[in-house]
Amino acid sequence: ASPAGSFRAAPADAPGAMEVIVSAGGPDEAQGLAAAKTLYDALEAKKEPATTALFDGAATVDDFAIPPRVGKGPGTWKALYASWLGNFGSYTQLPLYNQLAVNDYVISERVLKGTVPLGSPVSLHCIDIAQVKDGKIVHFGSWSNTLELVAQVGKRGLRKP
Repeated sequence: ASPAGSFRAAPADAPGAMEVIVSAGGPDEAQGLAAAKTLYDALEAKKEPATTALFDGAATVDDFAIPPRVGKGPGTWKALYASWLGNFGSYTQLPLYNQLAVNDYVISERVLKGTVPLGSPVSLHCIDIAQVKDGKIVHFGSWSNTLELVAQVGKRGLRKP
């Protein structure tokens, strides 16, 4: 079963019909985009406290890399951030490829480039989905394929997640 509040739901857990969300061009979308801009600017500047401040105290944070991590609260975000720094100590957050706001959701496509601990340059494509309410991130999911990294440097080049 999926954790409560998680973006991931196995087909057996699906609550019924698929939910279709249509952009309304409302203030939630502008607020979500503003929060996402602040988040990615702080990531680029490597200002962890500024990123953590964007998360609601009960926010659900899902990292769907290998292995997946799911948790609640800013502490889970801090652990995810620390994991990124561990594997990409000298990362460079590239400009976002695409960003889409729909109601209170923001979907961001990005590439993380950096150097793994053994010195090999790598890149990792990511999709992030954030749900923003009252200016705070209440759900954050990040999807990436760790096998993309393994194909670039081999298993020895990565730290244990």
